[in-house]
Amino acid sequence: MASTLSWKDRVWTVWFAVHLAVILLVDAVPLYPAHLHEPPSSPLHFLDRLRSFYITTYNDPIMQWTPDSGHDNWIPFFFNFEIIFLLPTCLYAVYQHAVKADRKTGFTGSEELLYLVYAFVTGFTTLVCLNDVAYWDPAVYSAQDKMMFVFGLYGPYFAIPAIMFADMYSRLLRRLRVTEGVGSVKKTQ
Repeated sequence: MASTLSWKDRVWTVWFAVHLAVILLVDAVPLYPAHLHEPPSSPLHFLDRLRSFYITTYNDPIMQWTPDSGHDNWIPFFFNFEIIFLLPTCLYAVYQHAVKADRKTGFTGSEELLYLVYAFVTGFTTLVCLNDVAYWDPAVYSAQDKMMFVFGLYGPYFAIPAIMFADMYSRLLRRLRVTEGVGSVKKTQ
């Protein structure tokens, strides 16, 4: 059966798949049982190495946060929110739009509302991270390093959800206008 997803729905589905991979392969690794990823002989040790590579390469203080850091206590809240809300939303979207073979429609109104909230949360939490970059120690992070975080690592996680938010908002607004139009026709009859 031919897919009825619009090109925008396909783009958003790819985005959800990319975000899902980042969550599962990098962000959530510290939450996995240590015996599955820490010992070199463990089956998921490659995830530990991938996360270590990211931290070593970019020296990202947000990814290096620990309770002993004594500052930026918003970081675990954001990580928890990522696991509690963003991960299930990405799983749902990928399953519904890329895996489920009998799907006959594009995004529904309720999915557009869910994805609007997802886009807002993803964009807002990333915006907080972008703001944090401005306050990083200039002795450790040069202006060039900060630009790399702003435009290369964190920037896309703000810009892409911002575009998704605008798309989902416009779709929902169209649905509401159609509904209001139907309601006003019924009231005048």
